[in-house]
Amino acid sequence: MYLIDLFCTSKTMKAKQQTTVTLRQKLLSDKKSKSLYLDFYPAITDPVTGKSTRRKFLNSYIKVRPKTDLEKQMNDEALTNANAERIKIEAAIQRGEYSKSPSKLYLFDYFQNYITSKEIKASIYTGCLQYLDEFEGTNKIRLTAIDDDFINEFKDYLQKTKNRKNGKTLTKNSAANYFIVFRAILHQAFKDRLLADDIRARHENIKKTETHREYLTIDELRNLALTDCKNEILKRAFIFSALTGLRYSDVESLSWKEIRTEAGQTYIYKQIKKSKRNERMPINDDAVKYMGDRRRDEAKVFDGLEYSYHMNNDLRLWAANAGISRHITFHSARHTFATLQITLGTDIYTVSKMLGHRDMTTTQIYAKLIDQKKIEAVNRIKL
Repeated sequence: MYLIDLFCTSKTMKAKQQTTVTLRQKLLSDKKSKSLYLDFYPAITDPVTGKSTRRKFLNSYIKVRPKTDLEKQMNDEALTNANAERIKIEAAIQRGEYSKSPSKLYLFDYFQNYITSKEIKASIYTGCLQYLDEFEGTNKIRLTAIDDDFINEFKDYLQKTKNRKNGKTLTKNSAANYFIVFRAILHQAFKDRLLADDIRARHENIKKTETHREYLTIDELRNLALTDCKNEILKRAFIFSALTGLRYSDVESLSWKEIRTEAGQTYIYKQIKKSKRNERMPINDDAVKYMGDRRRDEAKVFDGLEYSYHMNNDLRLWAANAGISRHITFHSARHTFATLQITLGTDIYTVSKMLGHRDMTTTQIYAKLIDQKKIEAVNRIKL
C-alpha cells in the first residue's frame, strides 16, 4: 500500500485544451519531510481567488524516511488523501469550475467554493450559506456588485428570519454568529483581490446577548461517576469530556491511533475539528481509565457514541438519578472542565490553550461565571 505512484497523472478537458493534474512532492528545508501539492499544466483559474495558478499545496506532509509502522501508516494516509483530492479537482475542472472569470463570480458561488476548497464542515458556515441562498432567492449577486445596502439588508434579514429547524425567529446569538461568518467571507474575498476594498470593515457585528453556561461542580461530577447510566458509552464519553475539555465532535471521532504514551504520560495527538489545528494534549490517569481497553489503531475510542434524541434523554435521566435537576447537555462537560480548572487556580491563559480557544475573551466568560459565584457566596453572610 505504501508504494503508491506519487506522480499519478490524468488529463481532463478545459475550454478546448488539455489540463494535466499531477501529484508532486516538495522537499522541505529540514530534509526530513516533503510537502504534497498538485501541479496544473496549463495553469487554471482558481474559483475561490479568481487567480491563475500552476499549483495547489495540500497542507499535507510525508516523512522522507519513515522509521516506525505509525509513520508509514501516516504516509500512506496522506498520499491516499492527496490522490483523492487530485481526483476531486480533476472532476471540478471537467465541470468547468476552474474557468470562470473573477468579474463574473457570484457571491454564493464564491462562498460555496470556499467551503468546499477548505473542506469546512462546520454547520455555522453551511447554515450561513443556506440563509444567504434564501435571502437572495433567484437574484444572485456578483461579488463586484456587493455594496453597503446589500450587507445591511442581509444583516437585518438574519435578525428577523425564521430558524429552519423550529420555525421560531433566529436567536440574536445565532444571527450574530452567521453574520460573523458572512463578514469573514467578504474579508477573504478582499484578500483574494476580488473586492476593491475591505467593505466588511465598515459593518459591525451583531451584538450578542450573554448566554447561561450550565456546568457541574466537582461533587456533582463525582456523583455522576458513581451513578449508573443506561448508556455506558455515553457515561464514559461525558466524563472523559469533563476531564479533558474536548468537544463532543472531537470525543466522538477520537481513535486509538491518536492516543500515545510517552515517558509515562498519556497524550492525545489530534486535529481539532473546529480550529483545524493539530494539538498535543496531556490527559490524566482518570481520563485514561474512562477510555477503556485499547483496541486496534483505526478503532474509535468511544465506538457507538451517536448524537440523538435518545442520547440526550439518557443524559437527562442519568443526571436526574445523580441528584442534578438542572438542564445538562453534553457540552456541559466542556463547560465543567473550564470552570473547574479556573476554580482550582489554573491561570486563564493555560485554560484557554487547553480548550483550544483562539480568542482569550471566549475563555474569560468562564472566569466571569466563577466571579459571580463568589459574589453570591459572599452575599449569603449577612448580619
